[in-house]
Amino acid sequence: AMASEWTAFIRLHGQDLMSRGNDFRTIEGIAQFKEQVDSVILECFQSDPILQGTLKDAFETIMNGHGDRTAELLALYIHQKLKNPLLITEVSSALEAFLSMALLLFRYLLPSAINLCCNDWS
Repeated sequence: AMASEWTAFIRLHGQDLMSRGNDFRTIEGIAQFKEQVDSVILECFQSDPILQGTLKDAFETIMNGHGDRTAELLALYIHQKLKNPLLITEVSSALEAFLSMALLLFRYLLPSAINLCCNDWS
């Protein structure tokens, strides 16, 4: 019961974040939300595997609920961040944390969404 409520909350909040924006900051909000939810699972539920599984399912739903738009926004998010010379010159751990989160979000996308996005850019 708690796991299903947890999943419903994550999906609802994630869908709300996705519906509010149409630029790279949308993905930034999703990444921040993911970090917050990860922290709750770690600190409050000692990395419970059931809640981690529901988190993965919820984020797959969020990231794939808007077709290829999410893949395009994620690519724009990465592009915007990497254009920022401050990020590149910061401590490598900040760059590594950013790239780690970006790749994690890409893993949630279905391959068809990535193909649609990338085909539009070629």
